[in-house]
Amino acid sequence: MLVFIEPLSADIKKKSLKKGDYTTKAVAISDEMVSELENLIKTTWDNIKKLHFEKLEEREEDTCGNCDFNPICWG
Repeated sequence: MLVFIEPLSADIKKKSLKKGDYTTKAVAISDEMVSELENLIKTTWDNIKKLHFEKLEEREEDTCGNCDFNPICWG
């Protein structure tokens, strides 16, 4: 179940929801989806422990210029 913690910013007439309402959505999750997420978490954690972080192929001024990690990637 997904629980949206912010109220709707606009009416959704086809669902009879009004601006300001809170909503939830049921989502079917397969065993395969759980397995994929577990593997992603394990891989990500291994990379963090090894301090292995992917860099952009080239510096993008709009993105990199405002990023707190700019000195790490491009310093």
